[in-house]
Amino acid sequence: MWLEDSITKLERAAHAAWPGVLEEAQLPMVGWSYVLLSKREEKDRARISYLLEHPNHGLFKYRLQLQPRAQATFAAHYLRLEKASRAFQRSERLSLMKPMCLDIANQASLTTYAEGIHFSEYMRDAAEDNARQLELLQLAGEWLDTYHRTKVSKTRIFQPKHAVNYCHDLGEKFSQET
Repeated sequence: MWLEDSITKLERAAHAAWPGVLEEAQLPMVGWSYVLLSKREEKDRARISYLLEHPNHGLFKYRLQLQPRAQATFAAHYLRLEKASRAFQRSERLSLMKPMCLDIANQASLTTYAEGIHFSEYMRDAAEDNARQLELLQLAGEWLDTYHRTKVSKTRIFQPKHAVNYCHDLGEKFSQET
């Protein structure tokens, strides 16, 4: 074939860290199948996630962040998820993945897999149905309310200036690259 798939540095790092994650999570080394969920490789951001399945243990999400190297931030995010997972009031309508393992040195994590479709796809599918969109927005609001009631982070006053500044910085970054 004229176009060969070569493995990237990010993929090599994910494959190299995987056995240690399995060992830490006390899961078997063999019997896994995997599918790439997402991959982002840019100058200052490199992360990858896989959907993994084991016939005796179910579905998991494996994530590795190669860039930026920010182990404390990566660990803090995982620990917030762990805290939220313990406090989250799951129901038939609301779920949240459960953290299983954190590898701080490699910035890798393993969680249960939360099946579903991205919210944006639901909204796109309901583009011509305002009642369905309203129903979806109410469900999203219900999930956000439940998540924030876990008290994983302190309540902050909404300040749109942060989002505006982020968008401005992003715009400058793109204009510098072109």
